[in-house]
Amino acid sequence: MKLTFYPILMLACLFFCAGCTAYETQYEGPYTDGDNVNTSVNYEILFVENGVLKFATPNLTKVKTLPAGANITKASINYRHDRIAFKTAAGNIIVTDTALSTQTILPNTSGVLWFDWHANNQTLYMLNANSTLSFHGPAITVATTNLRTGLPGYFTNDLGIKTVAITPAGTVVFGVGLDQSIGPESGVWVRKTDGKSTRLRTDYDAPTHIRLNADGNLGTVILKTGSSEWGFLSLTPNDEFLTRESRSTLIAPSSSIEEEVVGWDILLQELYLRKNQRKLKLSGFVSDLDW
Repeated sequence: MKLTFYPILMLACLFFCAGCTAYETQYEGPYTDGDNVNTSVNYEILFVENGVLKFATPNLTKVKTLPAGANITKASINYRHDRIAFKTAAGNIIVTDTALSTQTILPNTSGVLWFDWHANNQTLYMLNANSTLSFHGPAITVATTNLRTGLPGYFTNDLGIKTVAITPAGTVVFGVGLDQSIGPESGVWVRKTDGKSTRLRTDYDAPTHIRLNADGNLGTVILKTGSSEWGFLSLTPNDEFLTRESRSTLIAPSSSIEEEVVGWDILLQELYLRKNQRKLKLSGFVSDLDW
């Protein structure tokens, strides 16, 4: 009987288990047949075209419009690509998720000149017209909240501070334009939490649109407003420098693809990837760009 029983038992087990697979997470209902099918597209590049907020994939093959309204001038997306902030020229900053399901209007931010996301993906830092910083979200380490502290006291023409970025370590990077009788004092200033400052010289124009990658060791900056000159920022410890590039009116680095940047070429009316060399032709004007 033993010789007969065990083969029969084994055959029975094989019959009942034939349709089984390795253990996998199951989602309890209610659900539809399509609930567990991943059809999402990875959108990461945020830009404003003709006042409308748009999203592009990292390879620039797909673009979608976000129904966030019209007349938008500035926008920024966090490094996790799940939170965005945007504003119109005269409006307050709006913070929302990428699905625009919940929106928070930040009061008294209509005069903010620049804003971007910290590497914690939750804190938005903002540059006010008086060159001070304000924040929305969890507290972060920051070298200074008054960008004019430590700048030269004498100058003949103040071209302003128009952009700022903050590294995970709290280093503050900002572009300032100061014209003195002996020559320009414009540049990208790097101010660390230990009080040390470095100035990376530029020309007479105040640098704009500083964007950093998530690590805070690489950035991009527009050097001349309205032209196609921009620069790479290296912010590794004790080795800050700026290298000049060309052919971009707006530029932003990637945090998911090493040494990749996306740029807006106003002359060719296209977005482009510098490393991948893929291009996306547009019909409108791009006023802001972030990755």
